[in-house]
This record gives sequence, C-alpha cells and structure tokens, in this order.
Amino acid sequence: MNGIVELTETSLIEKYKVEEKVPKKKEETAKKDEGKKDEKEGEKKEEEEFEIKIKDKTRTTDIVSEANYLYSLDAKTIDNLFNIEAEMNTHDRIILETNMRKNELETFCYEWKDKLHGIYAKFEVESKK
Repeated sequence: MNGIVELTETSLIEKYKVEEKVPKKKEETAKKDEGKKDEKEGEKKEEEEFEIKIKDKTRTTDIVSEANYLYSLDAKTIDNLFNIEAEMNTHDRIILETNMRKNELETFCYEWKDKLHGIYAKFEVESKK
C-alpha cells in the first residue's frame, strides 16, 4: 500500500424515522373494549383502532464521483510529458547510433592506414605518399 486512499464507489445513506399507523389486533381491542361495548358498539365498527409505531428507515442513494488527485497532474499534462520523454529517448538513441557509426568509420580508416603501410605498401605510388 502506498498510503493513498482510492474511492471505488460512493453513496449517501440517510437514516430517518417514520410514524406508521398499524391496526391493532382484534384480541387487544376486544379485551379493552369489553366494558365499553355497550356504549360504543355502533361507533366501533365504523372506526378501526390504530396504533402509531415509529420505525427507523434507511435510504441509500448512489453518488457519481470522479477521482481528482490533489497533488498529481491531469491526464492531458501526463500525456504531454510522456510524449516529451519519448522524443528525448529517440533523440538520445539517434546520438548513440551516430557515435557508434563514427567509431566504426574511424576503426575502418585506421585498419586501411595500417594495411597501406603494411601489406599494400608495395603497391603505393611514391608521389601520393
């Protein structure tokens, strides 16, 4: 690890509470209302009894994020610098090849000079020495 954190996915998580009306069970309403049965028998059938419960809910939303490194260069600059480095590499290679060819030519010249003073000396004209 290099100590740099990279985000692969981002999301927003919201937690909230919701009040929901849940109908009471018939058994609970029957036990509580036995005494009141005579008084509100007609109204009970019309109205259903609800119990309010608070439930925790969670909503997750994906967020589109783009990596932007604070201390790094943008992609265009990196490409530009890569091209400059490739040009410098090519230029260095050309200089090395040119120096190798110069050395080969110098070696060839010294070999012929040695041959002219050695095995080809008898064929040399005196006026051109």
